Amino acid sequence: MKTAKTSHWQRLFSYFAIFFGAFAGTTFGIRLILPPPEIPVVTPKLTTFAATKQNYNAIFIGSSRTYRHIIPSIFDAELQRRGYNITSYNFGIYAMQLPETYFLLQQILAMKPPGLQYVFIDIDSVNLDIPKENRRTDRVISWHGWQQMPEIYQLIGKQNQNWRKKQNLMQLHATPFFSNIGNLGQADRLFALLAPATTKSLNPGYDTAYKEPGADGYLSLDNEDDIIFTKQRQEYLAKLDDYHAQVATLAGQEQTQKTRRLQPYEADIIQKLVKAVTDAGATPIFFIHPVLKQEAHLIEAHQKGYIPILFPFNQPDKFPNLYEPENRYDWYHLNHKGAEEFTQLLADEFARYCHLSLVTCPLSPDK
Repeated sequence: MKTAKTSHWQRLFSYFAIFFGAFAGTTFGIRLILPPPEIPVVTPKLTTFAATKQNYNAIFIGSSRTYRHIIPSIFDAELQRRGYNITSYNFGIYAMQLPETYFLLQQILAMKPPGLQYVFIDIDSVNLDIPKENRRTDRVISWHGWQQMPEIYQLIGKQNQNWRKKQNLMQLHATPFFSNIGNLGQADRLFALLAPATTKSLNPGYDTAYKEPGADGYLSLDNEDDIIFTKQRQEYLAKLDDYHAQVATLAGQEQTQKTRRLQPYEADIIQKLVKAVTDAGATPIFFIHPVLKQEAHLIEAHQKGYIPILFPFNQPDKFPNLYEPENRYDWYHLNHKGAEEFTQLLADEFARYCHLSLVTCPLSPDK
């Protein structure tokens, strides 16, 4: 015989089951109805590549430095001149750090580009912090789904931090995850779908100032006219003495000097990147932009075999032109003139590997 107390808990459980069932059904229905969010730069690049993926056998993926530094038309032309049939696409995305790079690479490889042979990877920091103003943007929410969260939490667990900091990071990443699975903040997109003439986005995000990338994925910072970029350049030009001092400090450091050690979570995600590329039948090639850091942890990763091929261009003594102010846009980026020179140097280094048979490169049809 059921007691009144048992019956009460059964009813309560039923109400919760109905509520969560209705919630799950509603969120799933909204996900089916709504198209994927339009994420500046990311969506145009994914769309373009999906439609033309059969045309490329090489891609460059990484941060804004890849986006602003590598000109596929110059890279391809130089390799063609040397007798190698390379056609490439620039998948650089501004402000993209290593975890997001990995998840974007998974999306690209899921398209199964038929002729992909080389993936050039720009290694930026494995920083799992997310600026407060970005945590509810469509871009951050998009890489916090069911598939990504276990890997994000694994990375957090391997960080050399105390438990309190790890707990804070877990809570930080839970916010965009719940927004993702619950379609939170998508009401404006739903209304826009139902009444497109009268509705505009209520949460455009922090990145609406960025222009559309070029057809090959490249866009010079010289072509951006937003105040954010001009301010960065003005600050750089006002502190050229400090810049030259940092370049001199970098030039004085030995490449083997251990200014920063490789961390376990960094080694882990680097190995995942390599495995994802090799499992797709392509060759991973890592490179370092002409930054103002030694990046000793990446040299260590290469020495330990985690990074099979590494092209380091952060050497002012070896590549002095890349550090000349006339070739820089700001502290962190080259301008278009600098991008032309950097792309040429990258093509030279890759061609050298082709010539020495350190990588297998397809010959041009006329060779």
